[in-house]
Amino acid sequence: MVYAIFLIHASGEEGDELVDCIGKEEEEQSMGIDLTIARVNLAQLRRNIELVRDKLPRKAKLLLAVKGNGYGHGMIAVTRLAEEAGVDYLGVSDVIGAEKLRAAGINLPILIMMPSLKAHVRELVELRVDIAISDLEFARALDQESRNQGTQTPVHINIDTGMGRAGIFPDQVIPFFRELQALSYLKTEGVFSHLSSSYLQGTAHREYTLKQIERFNRILQELDKLHMLPPLRHIASADALVWYKDLVTREYFNMVRVGELIYGHNIALNRGWNEELKPAMSIITRIIEIRKVPAGHYIGYGRTYRTSSPRRIALLPIGYANGLDLHLSNRGEVAIKGRRAPVVGQICMNAAMVDVTEVDDVRVGDEVEIMGMQVNAEKLAQCGGMELCDILVSFSGIKHIYMNNDQK
Repeated sequence: MVYAIFLIHASGEEGDELVDCIGKEEEEQSMGIDLTIARVNLAQLRRNIELVRDKLPRKAKLLLAVKGNGYGHGMIAVTRLAEEAGVDYLGVSDVIGAEKLRAAGINLPILIMMPSLKAHVRELVELRVDIAISDLEFARALDQESRNQGTQTPVHINIDTGMGRAGIFPDQVIPFFRELQALSYLKTEGVFSHLSSSYLQGTAHREYTLKQIERFNRILQELDKLHMLPPLRHIASADALVWYKDLVTREYFNMVRVGELIYGHNIALNRGWNEELKPAMSIITRIIEIRKVPAGHYIGYGRTYRTSSPRRIALLPIGYANGLDLHLSNRGEVAIKGRRAPVVGQICMNAAMVDVTEVDDVRVGDEVEIMGMQVNAEKLAQCGGMELCDILVSFSGIKHIYMNNDQK
């Protein structure tokens, strides 16, 4: 049985329609007039959650990062599944993300991981979420608003061990914690840091990552000695879980923050278990025209591609306005009928051209995979000189169809 939920991702809000799709024909009908869709397999997403959970120590909590509209998969649908699958925490960037989750009826603990503004303390306290802090002035404003609302607000202290983006410096940690002790309407629930280079290979990157982990460990030891150690301590991202698992899940560390792995990516970092993960989302479009083009003919804006021989060129109704990045011009590939077809010419705002000369029996209306099981997102990102997340989040604005496909 396959289920599909329509989400209108241009606004990030859930639509009202629930469609029960039984087979390919019904799924195609559910697409309506949309020629390009994101097909999200919730059953695969659940399997990915279970695979990651199985690799964690029993004490470790699992935070699923759902920023960037659930890494492009649709934040609301992903978090509803996460709630069912036993995820412990959700991670968002700001108050807007937290508001959307609470409005959708999501009851899981939510951590807002980026700094917030004093102007938003009323909404933050009302949402009953965990809040990252690294500024005492903001902490005092949050404490006062919590007092006004008659509640205690959980906070996680962000420590900059080398990321250089946000957080207090290591020599400020103990004074900061002592100041927090006077703010009785704040509950110090956690302390965390962020690794800057755990996804990069090479001796220098590895040494820097190890120094960050060691630095954070020393801070936790000192907090423990002073009886100020918060219940939750976390530094691990998906990459750190793959490459530094024993260091970021033992001793003081008891929560990991995972995004890409659960969505089925980072498989290129094969460490003997994460190759079992599979992408939960495919980007699908259809051929809307096929033309026979003579040799020496230019394709697209700027004349960046010229045919060297007679070719068959297919037109796709997807461009950089709906997720297909301009950097993939003359570099990317798509999959049609199990064969690869290269992107030729400059990608347009709402169109792209691919060479289907080597694809047998190709026709107008045929399905094209832009990204998914056949077209690896990591390789697509590398091809365009981009990060993986650039690719994943770029398709947030298209219609998403959610399926519970139990086929492995």
